[in-house]
Amino acid sequence: MTLTQVGSETRPFEFYGGLQFLLEKFDPSDRALTTRRAIELQAFRVSLFYPRRYRLTASGKLHRPLVDMIALARKHAALAIYRRYTARSPGFRGQSLKSIAENLSMHFDRVHVALEILNEFMIDNKDPLHFVPDLRPQEYRKELQRVFAVSKYVAYIIDVYRSNGVDLQRTDDRPIGWKIVIDCLCDAGLFKKGGLFKKAELFKKSEKTLDNYFKTLEPTSIFHYLFWLQGCTDVLVPTDPNKPGFAEIILKRGGSIEFVDELRDVCSSYNLLANEFNDSYGFRFPIIRNVPKSETETSYSSISPPEYNKFYLTY
Repeated sequence: MTLTQVGSETRPFEFYGGLQFLLEKFDPSDRALTTRRAIELQAFRVSLFYPRRYRLTASGKLHRPLVDMIALARKHAALAIYRRYTARSPGFRGQSLKSIAENLSMHFDRVHVALEILNEFMIDNKDPLHFVPDLRPQEYRKELQRVFAVSKYVAYIIDVYRSNGVDLQRTDDRPIGWKIVIDCLCDAGLFKKGGLFKKAELFKKSEKTLDNYFKTLEPTSIFHYLFWLQGCTDVLVPTDPNKPGFAEIILKRGGSIEFVDELRDVCSSYNLLANEFNDSYGFRFPIIRNVPKSETETSYSSISPPEYNKFYLTY
């Protein structure tokens, strides 16, 4: 299964808008607020991999549905939290109504937020009786794996610029040196075996394919560089909604003061690189405004300097 971009629906989602909410200082004892933060954090992470809406091209579907992966991320998160706190407690087998009532009483604030998100989801799709087409768990997992693979190629394109950008020939094209970079990535994957040149698996793609990969994830490409090559995986990669304990995992993140500082540092690194790429090579990466300084030191407070890599210099 693959996804195909669709007309006006290819307009990028403004991931940086929702970030302002996630970067703010908050009270971790406010369970309604931390629940909404958990849901929005999952949506933000998914938006990095799906900055546009797509139509599924799964075989056997004559009328392919338009899929908003960000909206689905909110739905999955809200539904998991709702089920978590309305399920029958193990200690009340055979007394489901009493069990559910106690859960609702203790966690009404969390359940209320989850229901609000689910209601917004249905209203936004102009059909209060049906959700927009969803993906089966297996489909969803395969789709995440597919886009992760694309993401890695995008990260290496950014790495070429960081590693060897100063050596790129100045051109009138924007971004500067784009064709050279793509050519280098394709050629760099060559290695000699048995007297013949073959392509290494990482770069076993055509120039056109790499170009299309980058266009797909261009609005968020620096984030992909940060998590693949700068160790920001825990901050930026979405949690699989089919993973056991999904609700507990995202709620823990949503209510973590330490995570806010980690996200602030990652966003500061993003801004540093975005400004560098915009000024030096003519990219148009958005800047995240008003990123607060982290209040504690994190392992994401700085990014590694670029390493000059002759592996890329084949032009």
